[in-house]
Amino acid sequence: MDVIGEAAKFAQKCYVVVSENPRKRTLFNSESRQHLVQNACAHLSNVEVVAFSRLAAQFCQEHQVDVIFRGVRTGADVDPENALAYYNYKLAGVTTLYVPPPTPKHIYTSSSAVRELLEHGQSIDDLVPDVKLLQEMYHKEKNA
Repeated sequence: MDVIGEAAKFAQKCYVVVSENPRKRTLFNSESRQHLVQNACAHLSNVEVVAFSRLAAQFCQEHQVDVIFRGVRTGADVDPENALAYYNYKLAGVTTLYVPPPTPKHIYTSSSAVRELLEHGQSIDDLVPDVKLLQEMYHKEKNA
């Protein structure tokens, strides 16, 4: 949410793209993740949350996006992000701007950590924007 909030300050229109990556194990499908992000961004009038299943560069071309904002928590995030930035620029001429966390609060928060804590019944109250909605969706998916 920190990255989205920062990007929304600089862009007239800000897309949050929820993508499907078959190489990643996600807790929720893209539709559920889109719903969670839309709920968390409801207060940001210039943010639109969309699902997209192809390359980020393709999304940028189709929606005339010139800049991608990406969050980096630690130095370990920078190298893989640089590779993505290179290909997004090569394929679509898109500039990538890295947004560090404005506070150290979420430096070690990751989707993997949240998923593992949730799966083991631990509190995630201070890690996600709408913990009640996320927990409801998790229990619904788990019991389906």
